[in-house]
Amino acid sequence: FSEGLAVVGVYVQGAPKYVYINTKGEVAFDRHFTNRPLPFTKGYGVATKTNGRSVLINKNGEICSKEYRFITNFIPDGLAFASNGATLEVLDTVLKIVSTLGGDIFGFRFFEEYMNDFTSRYFNGVFWNGDRCFFDYKGNEVMIREGYNGDIKAVSQDGLYHVMYQAGSYDTPIDGFVDPKTGKYVFVFEKE
Repeated sequence: FSEGLAVVGVYVQGAPKYVYINTKGEVAFDRHFTNRPLPFTKGYGVATKTNGRSVLINKNGEICSKEYRFITNFIPDGLAFASNGATLEVLDTVLKIVSTLGGDIFGFRFFEEYMNDFTSRYFNGVFWNGDRCFFDYKGNEVMIREGYNGDIKAVSQDGLYHVMYQAGSYDTPIDGFVDPKTGKYVFVFEKE
């Protein structure tokens, strides 16, 4: 359950479908989905229409947004990310577009197969592009770490990034926690 609703699989006229139910086990609204919709966050769920396009819906099952190729859930700071191919729109909880970015701004194109990976790399207002840069949701560089390679392993609840970073192709990787707002390590693991 998320915000009082859960997605369950049912059979509608003999075909498998998905519906939202409330905590009493009742169908929340009269709309079913062929593809599994995303849980509700910040008052909205994400559903895929029969034409393959995604929309945001409210808790009455009403469509609240235009169609996109893909939409993410709203993340903790109240932003959702919607792709229409080469551009990325950043939406707030009243569905206002607060930023529009080119698909290459974070180092890769924003198509459906990357979007879930994208949200896992965005936390506390800062995005890690999977290489050497941190950005905010408007595409501004927050920190650039010059070097050979880097990878984010996890994000802690207080907003620190567990990063393994290699300054040069022959250098030993540094494994520790980085503050994304400063780009500095606040804790480094010992080799053993």
